[in-house]
Amino acid sequence: LGAPGGAVPAQWPEIPGATDRSEAQEDGELLRLAMEFVVSTPLAAAAILPGKLKHLYMLEAEAVSALFQGPHPSLAWMKYSLYAASQIAYGFLLIAFGYRVIDLLRPGRRPRGILWCSWLVIGYFTILSLVFHGQDRYRLPILPWMLIEAAVVLARGEAGRTLARNGRRDKAVAAWSR
Repeated sequence: LGAPGGAVPAQWPEIPGATDRSEAQEDGELLRLAMEFVVSTPLAAAAILPGKLKHLYMLEAEAVSALFQGPHPSLAWMKYSLYAASQIAYGFLLIAFGYRVIDLLRPGRRPRGILWCSWLVIGYFTILSLVFHGQDRYRLPILPWMLIEAAVVLARGEAGRTLARNGRRDKAVAAWSR
């Protein structure tokens, strides 16, 4: 218990004889220990999942900061201004995407047919991240699909405003409620 839910554990497990093993053998032993933990304490393993989900979808913690590591890091003003801009942009994306997730609860606004593709991809990578690592860098395959779904919200809003501006208030309400 007490695991943070991210890719970096709160405490590294002790592996007896780890110095005599190869990396593959060590990984195999860690996998065995992890499976033993899940089987022996399924509730404790399930308690880690909300933390992994939070690490996966909440604000950026690694991508921008990783760009400025190494022997020749960029200037501090550039690092922090890019970091702030990426946080603000992702915050707006997360708000629009969250609104689109709520749309899934409304039958009239749910995707139809092939439009479910993005939700299947998002779900697939979310499940993979919950099983393995819940860290924001594993969000990269999900981001394009999040952008597409957030764009649906923005496009629907703009269509409603355009119809309302042209004096078609009844059609604007109908467009916004779809």
